[in-house]
Amino acid sequence: MEHFISGKLEERIARKLGNPEFDPHGDCIPSKHGTLPKRKTVRLSEAPAGQTAVVSSVSDRDPEMLRYLQRIGLVPNRRLTVLEHAPFEGPTMVRLYGERQSRGISPKLARAVLLQEI
Repeated sequence: MEHFISGKLEERIARKLGNPEFDPHGDCIPSKHGTLPKRKTVRLSEAPAGQTAVVSSVSDRDPEMLRYLQRIGLVPNRRLTVLEHAPFEGPTMVRLYGERQSRGISPKLARAVLLQEI
């Protein structure tokens, strides 16, 4: 929308939303000067076993995948621990903060989730 609205309206919308730095899926929103917040992330598929992290962002390219990630609670700002990466394209086992059971995340999903160390 930024190409179709005035700068004043854009600033009013940003102020009304609290000048967010990230969209609902965790992607960075550029400031009015075009700068992006700095953060270091790693794909869930590449995070070391034993690491505790926070979901930084999830891919929004596939609406069905996005809905599934929402349904299982793998959403931005959710804390988790990476338990293991099963060999031979097996699942990545994680434990979401506040849950007792671990869950297996397919390689495709694990590549779509970015984590930030805490």
